[in-house]
Amino acid sequence: MRKRDLNIWKLCTAVLLICMGVCAWLQPLGSLLFFAFYLGIAFAVCGVAKLLFVVTRRASGWLAVLGIIDIFMGIVFLTDIHVTKVTLPIIFAFWTLLSGIVRITMGYQYFTGDQSRWKWEIGSGIVGVLLAGLIFIHPVVGSLYLAILFGVTLISYGICDICGDLLERNEEREVYSLKKLNRN
Repeated sequence: MRKRDLNIWKLCTAVLLICMGVCAWLQPLGSLLFFAFYLGIAFAVCGVAKLLFVVTRRASGWLAVLGIIDIFMGIVFLTDIHVTKVTLPIIFAFWTLLSGIVRITMGYQYFTGDQSRWKWEIGSGIVGVLLAGLIFIHPVVGSLYLAILFGVTLISYGICDICGDLLERNEEREVYSLKKLNRN
C-alpha cells in the first residue's frame, strides 16, 4: 500500500469521526445508548477472550477472574440501562482522560521529532483532558455531558487528524522541493 493510499484512509476515518460527533450532538440519548451497547459487547468479548487465553495457555487464575468480571460488566451494560446510565459517564471520563494524555504524549514526540503536527495533537489532548475533568466534577449530569462531550471529542480528533494530514503533506512537498533544488 502506498503512503498516499494510507493518507486517504486516514482522511476517511477523520471525516467519519466528525460525522459521528455531529450525530452524537443531534441524538444525545441515542448516542449514549449506542455507546453503552458498544461497551457491553466489548466487555463481553474481552472477557471471553481472556477466559479462552487462560484455558488454552494455562495462564494465571487472576486473568480468569478478570475475564469473568469483564463478562459480568458486559452483561450489566447490555441488560441494565439504569446502572449503565450511572456508570457510563465515569468510564467515558477515564477513557477521554487517557486518550487525551496519549495525544499529548504523541504531540510531544512530534515536537521532539521536529514535525509541525505537534500543536494539533497537544491541543486535542488538552481538550480531552479538560472534558474528562468536567465529567469528573459533575457526575450527576454526566449523561448529558457524555453525549455532548462525546461529540466534541470525536469532532476534535477528526479535525486534528485532517489538519495533521494536511501538515504532513505540506512537509512532504517542501522536502521534495528542497531535494529537487539540491539536484540542480
